[in-house]
Amino acid sequence: MPQGSVLGPILFLIYINSVFSLNLRGNVTAFADDLGISYQACSNCDLICDINYDLHLLREWFASHKLIISNKTRLMYFNISSNEFSTTDITYHSPKCEKFKLYSNSSQFFDNRVPCDNDCFVIETVNSFRYLGVIFDCNLNWRLHTNSLKTYCRSALRKFYQLKKICSVSMLKTFYYGIFHSKLNYGISCWGGSYANKIRPLLTLQKSIVRGICNKTRRSPSFDLFKLLQILPVRHLYYYNALKIFFKNNQNSQVNILRRYNLRHTFDVPIPAFRTTIYRNSYPILSCRLFNKLPQEIKSISSLNIFLRCIKSWLFNFDHENIENLLNPNI
Repeated sequence: MPQGSVLGPILFLIYINSVFSLNLRGNVTAFADDLGISYQACSNCDLICDINYDLHLLREWFASHKLIISNKTRLMYFNISSNEFSTTDITYHSPKCEKFKLYSNSSQFFDNRVPCDNDCFVIETVNSFRYLGVIFDCNLNWRLHTNSLKTYCRSALRKFYQLKKICSVSMLKTFYYGIFHSKLNYGISCWGGSYANKIRPLLTLQKSIVRGICNKTRRSPSFDLFKLLQILPVRHLYYYNALKIFFKNNQNSQVNILRRYNLRHTFDVPIPAFRTTIYRNSYPILSCRLFNKLPQEIKSISSLNIFLRCIKSWLFNFDHENIENLLNPNI
């Protein structure tokens, strides 16, 4: 198929769809030709065994589909604790490799006397990686991604100041949503739960652009301007997206079932157990805690559009400081 054709992406997805039928030990996620596999194991030995097992299945699949694995493939070990842990190099052996014969009936599957094929390569172990536009780091503290966002937003802010002299307020809002907001909103359900010291620089840049739209000085209070323009600040935007995803995922599950009864705490959902601050601020925990915080009349809404309008208005009841303390049980 010619590149850029309408039918090409559909046929490509049909062609590679069988990769999800493989009995892989890892959890596969994919977007077009960007495929990632995540693993969880009790020991480093079990982890390496699972990865090598899946790599063998994948090299069979690549050979049968006449495809090759990208040499841009990377390996990253996630560790949210401060303790050091050992990492092991992983080698991908091509289907033509004689050391690991792919289609061999011999009981001697591995022959160390034979050198690897030229297409075999050691998968590079990295501490951070950009996947589908989001920078993941091995400690999941999102520092690299928020720093990258900060650099981009500063560049966008400089362009905004040039346009501010010649554009109307409506045009400036269009610029904000097209260039600034779209970047902040992308993947925010992953990184939006970062600590306040990583979110604050983005909020500062967002305040600058909101003051610029309203033609206010840098010392003017910003939260009233956010409400006037109906623009959600960064942390508010994260909570908004968390509740939006939660509503979509639970439309036909427990939340809907609980709506049949009108009892005290009917609409509260159970919160999964958590042991770390990082997990407490992540979507699976935070969305449940946020939903339980909502007023009863919002919890009972069954229409997504009405639900989103109501939670947007509800979130504007909390300024920049109060939104950080919204889910703090000690305040």
